[in-house]
Amino acid sequence: MTDVETRASAVERTYAVLGTGMPRKEDDRLLRGAGQFADDVDRPHAVEMAVGRSPYPHARIVSVDASSALELDGVLQVITAAEVAARSGPIRILRPVPGAPAIPHYALAQETATYEGQPVVSVAAASRHVAEDALELIEIEYEPLPHVCDVISALAPGAPVLQPGSLESNLLVSNREGAGDVAARLQEADVVVQGRFLINRVTGLPMETRAVLAERQGGGVGRRRRLRPEARHLPGGRARLPARHVAEAARQVRGGPQRAFPGDDARA
Repeated sequence: MTDVETRASAVERTYAVLGTGMPRKEDDRLLRGAGQFADDVDRPHAVEMAVGRSPYPHARIVSVDASSALELDGVLQVITAAEVAARSGPIRILRPVPGAPAIPHYALAQETATYEGQPVVSVAAASRHVAEDALELIEIEYEPLPHVCDVISALAPGAPVLQPGSLESNLLVSNREGAGDVAARLQEADVVVQGRFLINRVTGLPMETRAVLAERQGGGVGRRRRLRPEARHLPGGRARLPARHVAEAARQVRGGPQRAFPGDDARA
């Protein structure tokens, strides 16, 4: 059998499942409520976290006063931007854009919030209710800054630059793709169609939220239970922990089967 025949056979097998009822293996477990998602993992002495977010699309964070929140019974800690920068490193881009400069991005906005809903302060408390009550006691002063609402406006001359420390404009990088003499081919074409094409952004929505449960164990070893395989690079580097001090165990992802990675304790 030639390589072409082998590939054709593989394609036929792939498309054979289209329109065919496929038996599901996980239904029984999910219908009985025996799934193991992040919210199903209940560890002893676990605390709850709530996050305060910027109400502005672009604003300078003038001050954060958490003194009243810290006095609330059940509040264990309030984390601000300065503490995040002191305790952890920037969060790197999961899939870096070729040629793009490195833009430091921390778990909490530093001097400036660059989008509405950006995390500004974090509260850890004995319960979710206490954590959310504490957020209401935190006084944050903002200085609203000019902003734009779409990509075209962001690229216009004079538009407010979101990352002035890293970029001269809002254009992150421009990568031209193609091969051959494009101008000559267009000149030879009988018809040339020109236009601007808008592509929707793809992002995670409530049906596919990110969730992590971190547990610190003896000997400085951290154990994480998380639902996104892409997050494997985050624990050690961002928290400044050696990789050997971090073990990971994956539970179910979007209803799929339990998966474990090399070195993980799948029974943890």
